[in-house]
Amino acid sequence: MILLVLVLIGIGALMNSSAQKYNGTPWIWIISGIGAYFVGQLVAGFIIGLIDPYLLEDIVVLLIVGLLSGFGGVFLVRYLFISYAKKNNKSVENSIDILDDSSELRSDDDVFEDLIEE
Repeated sequence: MILLVLVLIGIGALMNSSAQKYNGTPWIWIISGIGAYFVGQLVAGFIIGLIDPYLLEDIVVLLIVGLLSGFGGVFLVRYLFISYAKKNNKSVENSIDILDDSSELRSDDDVFEDLIEE
């Protein structure tokens, strides 16, 4: 159970850092990553059950296949999200801040006077 919690925290951290890097919504990335982990395990279990049902009795093989298939699902979803973000040019490195007024630093009094004049 502790292993599952640590894996889910790791997936959440990975997806959160990717979402911040590519300017995505972190909660959507995190929930999709965790969901992909469980779906990957479900698909692998279904395939193993169809191919060799007796393989499901071996705990070590089941643990290894479950972890690998879960991480495979996470990295597939992460790759798809990153591809979509790059396609739409939403990365933080490539974005240009159009509303950047840092060259015109004005005091609050100047802004207030401009509002009164209008």
